[in-house]
Amino acid sequence: MFHWLSNYNYDFALAAIPIQVILLLFYCSRKNLPIHSSKSFLWVMVANLVMTSFDFISCEMNEVWTDFPLWLMYIVNQAYFLGFIVRGWALFDYTAAECHGYSAFGKHLSRLMHIPCIAVVVLILSTPWTATIFHFAPERGYYNCSVYPVIYYCTYFYIAASLLSVFVCWKGIDMRLKVSMLCYNAILIAGILLRKQFENTLVTSYFSILAILFIYLSAQNPDLYRDKKTHLFNTDAFDKIGREYLLSDIAFHCIVATVHNYASAKALYGQQQLNRCMEIFGKWMNRSFPNYNVFYFGNGDFLLLSRGRVADDRNGLIQSLRGHFEHTWTSPEIEVPLSVSAMILPYALFPREISEANDFISYIFG
Repeated sequence: MFHWLSNYNYDFALAAIPIQVILLLFYCSRKNLPIHSSKSFLWVMVANLVMTSFDFISCEMNEVWTDFPLWLMYIVNQAYFLGFIVRGWALFDYTAAECHGYSAFGKHLSRLMHIPCIAVVVLILSTPWTATIFHFAPERGYYNCSVYPVIYYCTYFYIAASLLSVFVCWKGIDMRLKVSMLCYNAILIAGILLRKQFENTLVTSYFSILAILFIYLSAQNPDLYRDKKTHLFNTDAFDKIGREYLLSDIAFHCIVATVHNYASAKALYGQQQLNRCMEIFGKWMNRSFPNYNVFYFGNGDFLLLSRGRVADDRNGLIQSLRGHFEHTWTSPEIEVPLSVSAMILPYALFPREISEANDFISYIFG
């Protein structure tokens, strides 16, 4: 057993750290969707790990603060407060990105939403000179200053803003995300309230990791957006990426490729062999077109998506796809002859609603 210097109970914080580290390493080891919410969720996990780690480190060091340089004591405590504030902002940023609240709020209001975080960060960074959030005094050691409650006010603001994003965009969110967003915001509120009730127990990190697990299991698990047969992005991944691009007015174009003799090859060689060939084809496309995200829609239908209204070398791309299929596709057990057709869909052809865009893609493949 460790002999802690302070009177704080670290059980919840210490239990949350290995869970957070494992989740963060796994998340970073997989290819995630190239969208705003994925980046925001990464910010949430990093900020939460920083907050949790420096929470108990600062509590211990504050007990013997005279043994360390004063500048180091300020840095350690600032790291905790910065992690706390950035985590709250990042959770709002994730929620607003996931439910497309920024599009509903508009550019100007969306920018105003970031001001509380920036203001509090400035207060935290200026604390060594202004003593706004906390201070060290020879007779008292560490103590919170008059502006300290702004830390919690900022967090309350971002929880309220997250809930506002959910309710404003309620009709456009599926039930799974609605439940997830309401639950993890309720968990965060409970964590803050209990932290105030049990000031000597570091419970915030425990509730934070619960909120992160809710988000991960409901929307940010990379396997949710992978086709199990080919390990490429699936139709759900296209729906999320396409929706963000359309709502954000980000121009993109697509290349669609269809295997003509998919049904006959399936009957002759079996589903397992054909799945293996589709996987090989998908890996080749990922290597050959690194600037594109590759999706598998099933039944031999592939889609490549990249930013920009039109492809730079349209003829070269199409010729590369067709030429690669002139050779027989070989899996470890058998050779499978396949033929393919491909076409490029410029941005101008796409409808501006994701449901209509999905119907358009289905029509092209049909």
